[in-house]
Order: sequence, then structure tokens, then C-alpha cells
Amino acid sequence: MQRRLFREILKCDSRLKPHVFKTFFKSKNRIGGDSTDGLYVHTLQERLSISRPEVIYRCKELENDGLISILQLTDLCFRATDPVIRLTNNSPGLILGALYSPQEIANPTPEVFCGTTHYKDGHIDYRTDLDGVPLEGGFRINDTGLPGDYEFLNGRVTKIITAEGKPLSRDEWPSWETGK
Repeated sequence: MQRRLFREILKCDSRLKPHVFKTFFKSKNRIGGDSTDGLYVHTLQERLSISRPEVIYRCKELENDGLISILQLTDLCFRATDPVIRLTNNSPGLILGALYSPQEIANPTPEVFCGTTHYKDGHIDYRTDLDGVPLEGGFRINDTGLPGDYEFLNGRVTKIITAEGKPLSRDEWPSWETGK
């Protein structure tokens, strides 16, 4: 669990160079890097489906190991330490190679979408990453009425699998995705 917590905290840190995860996972899109403060307890609870006390306990262990710092903001907030950020920016394979298995590197799980949704005629036209590059591959969309794993080609949805794991036919897609 410590490894998964640390991966989430590191991945979302905006101090990482934009290419770090993109290059490591051979992705066309920027992954993560959308958090300026760090990740709050409730975000880690949601992403990892664990209790608040477990998040805090495990993060205190990561802090004791010098991997993260804990900030007292509106709630506890966790972020990677400066030495970890420097090392990851300078030698991404060293840190990321230890955090991800070869199978996870070859077949990464869908990333949580962080970027921009572009609209045309009141409907979603396409989505881009934080650098404005149209999405390619799998991303997890949580901010819509139909959360789940979405596949993209040139920023447009090609496949939707609901949070329950059910693939949807194009006729079942929500109107904001199809424009109908």
C-alpha cells in the first residue's frame, strides 16, 4: 500500500518535468503533474479506497523514510520531498523503475484525466492533456455523469467502460459524448 500511496503522491506533483511519466510509460500524453499543493487525505482515500486513518498512518511512514512531507493546510496534505523530485526529474527510470513492475510499465492502468475538455455546439468535442495534446489511449474520467475508463483517439472517445466494468455500445453513450 505504501508504494501505491507514494506513486499517487509523486505522479500528481506539478514540480515534475512534464515529460517524466510520458517518456517512462511511452505515452503520447502527459500524465499527472496537476497538483501544486500535494494530495489531500480525501483524494488518496478515494483513489485507493482506504480509510482516513490508514492514509495518515501510511503517509507518516513515508515521511519517516524521507520520501514525502506532510503539510498542515486546510487538511493534511502530502507531497514528495524536494530531493525525491530532483532525483525523479534527473533520473526518472531510477525512481519509477522501482515503483512500477515490468507488467505495469508495459500495460499501465488508465490514468485519471487531468487536462482540458473542449466543447463545440454545447457538447464535448475532444479532450487534451495539460500540454494541449489530444488524448490517446486509456484514461479514467470521474468528473462526468458516467464515470469509468474511456479510450481515446485524437482526443475523441472511442470506447467507454463503466465504473462497474461494463463496456457500452455507442448507442448507450451519454449525449454529452455523442452530441445527440
